[in-house]
Amino acid sequence: MAAPGDTAGTAVAKAVESLPVAAEDSAGCSSSGFRHWTDPDQDGRGTRAEVVIAEATTPPWPPR
Repeated sequence: MAAPGDTAGTAVAKAVESLPVAAEDSAGCSSSGFRHWTDPDQDGRGTRAEVVIAEATTPPWPPR
């Protein structure tokens, strides 16, 4: 166990390095599997789009 004031940075870095890396595979992925992506404010944007816009570092263009 780490002493007070110690950091776990080295352990975390080693743990991250040990994670397997694989190529992206989106086969079989469909937005229909994400029914919670709704448009409660009826602005034509689903939940995913709302989050992308809200978290954008540069405002999207054109704005609605």
